[in-house]
Amino acid sequence: MKDLHILLLQTAPVWNDPDASIAAAEDLLERADSDGLLDGIDLMVLPEMWTTGFTLEPLRSRESPTDAPGYVAMARWANRWNCAVAGSLAVQTADHQFANRMHFVEPGGRCSTYDKRHLFGLGGETQVYRPGCERVEVSWRGWGILLHICYDLRFPIVSRNLGTPPYDVALYSACWPAPRIAAWDILLAARAIENQCYVVGVNRCGEEPGPLLYPGHSCALSPLGEVLASVPDHQPDAVRCTLSASSLSDLRERLPFLRDADR
Repeated sequence: MKDLHILLLQTAPVWNDPDASIAAAEDLLERADSDGLLDGIDLMVLPEMWTTGFTLEPLRSRESPTDAPGYVAMARWANRWNCAVAGSLAVQTADHQFANRMHFVEPGGRCSTYDKRHLFGLGGETQVYRPGCERVEVSWRGWGILLHICYDLRFPIVSRNLGTPPYDVALYSACWPAPRIAAWDILLAARAIENQCYVVGVNRCGEEPGPLLYPGHSCALSPLGEVLASVPDHQPDAVRCTLSASSLSDLRERLPFLRDADR
C-alpha cells in the first residue's frame, strides 16, 4: 500500500446555486493546480451539499443520481487529475424521493455512493430526505475508505472498525455550523483514536440564510488524533495532506487495540 495524497477542498457554496458553487470550486482547483498541489493527487474531498449549501429544496439542486451538474463536475475533475473525488450532493433518486448522497467518483466514471444515515432532524432534514441504511466502504489505491456525512459523526457505532481487514480512512463531508464547531473538532479526533484510522473532515465555510455561519475547520488527523493538516478558518481554500501507509501499519502493529474492539 502506497501513501495516499489527499486534497481538502473547503468551499463556500452559493446558496441554491449549483452553477456558481461549481465555478467557485473550480477556481480553487485551478489555483491549487498552479501551486502544484494536484501533482500526483489521489483523492479530493468536498463538503456536504457542496453545490447548494444545506438545502431543504433539493429540486433546485438539479441533481439526479448520475447527472448534472455537481456529479458531472466531479467526474470531470476525477478524469483530469486522475484521482477520486468525494463529496455530498442533494439528489432526486430514481423513485422520486430525495437523498443527501455522498459520491465517490473515480477516473473513468465508476462511482460509489453513500446515503446519509443520520439525518439532522433539528434542521428539518428528516422532513425532506430519506435516510440511508447501508454502510459503505470503498477500496481506492489499496486503501479502505469509510464514507460518512456530517451528523453521522455524532454516532460512533456506525464507524466501528471491525472489518477484516479494518478500514484505513474515515471521510466526513459536512455543513457543521459555528456554534457547535468545538464538537466537530473533538469528535473527529475521537473517531480517529477509537478506530485507529486516519480521519479527513471537510466542512464548508461562509454563510447561509438564517443567518448561519460555517467556519470550516477542515482537517486531516492521524490515528492518534493529531492534526496533520488543516485549512485556514472562515475562507475557501485547498490544502494537501499525505497519509502515510507505513505509519498506519506500524501503529496498528505496535498498539493492536482493534483486536479487542469486538469483545
